[in-house]
Amino acid sequence: MAEYQVRVTEKKRKEREARSDTRDWTSYDVSLGGSKLSGLRKRHAIYQTFRHLVEQGITPEKVSEQCGPRANRAVVSVDGEVNAEDFYRLAKEARAKEGRSFDPTRYFCGDKELLHFGGRTYAFLNQWGGSDWKQAMVNLREAFSDKEIEFTPSE
Repeated sequence: MAEYQVRVTEKKRKEREARSDTRDWTSYDVSLGGSKLSGLRKRHAIYQTFRHLVEQGITPEKVSEQCGPRANRAVVSVDGEVNAEDFYRLAKEARAKEGRSFDPTRYFCGDKELLHFGGRTYAFLNQWGGSDWKQAMVNLREAFSDKEIEFTPSE
């Protein structure tokens, strides 16, 4: 009887493992205006695309509008050109006033990741699972076709 219970428990564990990790770990090569970045995870590929477009003078809001189903939460911004520590504090305070929370682990908000534009500081979403990523990348490529955005799975 004990041996049977061990087998059932082991079988359930294996089934749970098989169900729990169905994530797509494909890496991508991204070309942005002729500059190529290789072997990027999806979250880094879209972040670099977002960064490239903002550095080309497109407002972060206009870029994030093209991010498909996640457009409404693709960026968080605060007034002023601030560092990561101040960004976290200001974003947390601003969200609290709206009755919402701010989780910095869900955004690119390190000192070297934050973007400054028009007197504001922006953090870009790093949660890009499922089909939302591809839809956002296709939207960005099409909306800003003059910015030479290409992406392909890494070899």
